[in-house]
Amino acid sequence: FSGNIAAVANGNGAVNAAAASDTASFTDEDGSNPDNPRNENVTVSVAATDDNAIEGEANDVVTFTVSRDTDNGVDSTVNFTLGADNGSALEASDIASITIINAGGTPVTLTGAAIQDFLDNGRDVTLSGNGVATVVLTPFDDALLENIESFSGNIAAVANGNGAVNAA
Repeated sequence: FSGNIAAVANGNGAVNAAAASDTASFTDEDGSNPDNPRNENVTVSVAATDDNAIEGEANDVVTFTVSRDTDNGVDSTVNFTLGADNGSALEASDIASITIINAGGTPVTLTGAAIQDFLDNGRDVTLSGNGVATVVLTPFDDALLENIESFSGNIAAVANGNGAVNAA
């Protein structure tokens, strides 16, 4: 916006054109970071919101929820991976499918060789607004007698945010 001098009282009526107006603007916070112009810290977290599934039980899944604590107007992206827990390792043959639902709500389901690629490399998950993303694992019902397979959901390489793990 700009401010203008329209009239001069008790003067000679002359207006110096160089000083007749000037411009100013409002910037949300200091605006020094173009990827986060509001300079608001965003914490992205992961929580196992359904942390146990039984092989062979219909619709029994493990669900990890990835969320962020504030919407700073810029999408956040994290790399979500699965890791070993307490010496237990999860193998591709233990998983029937992995469904990833970004904050936009579109599901992507991984099966077969794509599951091994996910275990090796993880997958980018995008958060926008106040939305959450979910990673849903369906166990494969095999005939093997096994111990409990324990694993973790991890986030790394956070773009537009800091990573945290919530105990849930």
